[in-house]
Amino acid sequence: MKWAVPALAITLAGCASTPTVTEVEKKVTDTIVTVCLGVDVAWAGFELYKSKNEVKSSVVLKAAGAYSAAKAVCANPPADTPQAIASVIRAYTAFNDAIRAAKSGSGQT
Repeated sequence: MKWAVPALAITLAGCASTPTVTEVEKKVTDTIVTVCLGVDVAWAGFELYKSKNEVKSSVVLKAAGAYSAAKAVCANPPADTPQAIASVIRAYTAFNDAIRAAKSGSGQT
């Protein structure tokens, strides 16, 4: 039975592999694409919400600006992987905050 623990450790060690740079970059690209698609879905939802509810013009302008910023980052993400992720998430968060403000009542006229 003493041999089972080292054998199990060796077997499990073979399962854990370190991802290559290419694999990490692909995951980052996939993440950016997913976040950018989320921005488009959120914008469509905001447009629908805005068509049925009165929303302050300042909130509409803030949402439009944040949406434009997010789309700009999505169209041309930084080459630096951590910076690309951070930029997309910052843009999405600003956009999402503007939508939440509109829906919370603080953005309604």
